[in-house]
Amino acid sequence: MTGLDLILGLDCLSKNHVLLDCSEKSVYFMPKESKGPVVANRYYLNSMIVNCSRYECQGIMLLTAGVSGDDQSLEQIPVVCEFPEMFLDDIDEFPPNRELEFAIEMVLGAGPISSVPYRMSPLEMAKLKAQLEDLIGKRFIWPSVSP
Repeated sequence: MTGLDLILGLDCLSKNHVLLDCSEKSVYFMPKESKGPVVANRYYLNSMIVNCSRYECQGIMLLTAGVSGDDQSLEQIPVVCEFPEMFLDDIDEFPPNRELEFAIEMVLGAGPISSVPYRMSPLEMAKLKAQLEDLIGKRFIWPSVSP
């Protein structure tokens, strides 16, 4: 979907001060607290759902739109404006893949705490082992490198 599709009841539109501009394919939200209209014709989110479940609500609103790369520039993103030194103007290539190496330095002479292992039935142990192997295979977790 590359446009704007909207289904709302007339009561909901008038109650929330919404103006539809069919020729421009845009929706103008006119909140009372705001100085100007909020125009919904380009999106930074892929979809936005507003659901009213109270008894006085007259409809459900679903706005969806496809976002192309030309719709948003770096200057429009607030985080980029706040930290310009973190975001380079030109990126030549992706960063190289690096192995994750993490270790906790222990105090000299310290060793792992010995505790009685949690007792499991052989069936539970087999299920746990299968889950752990699956997570390791998907690289969600890594095997321990503790001594």
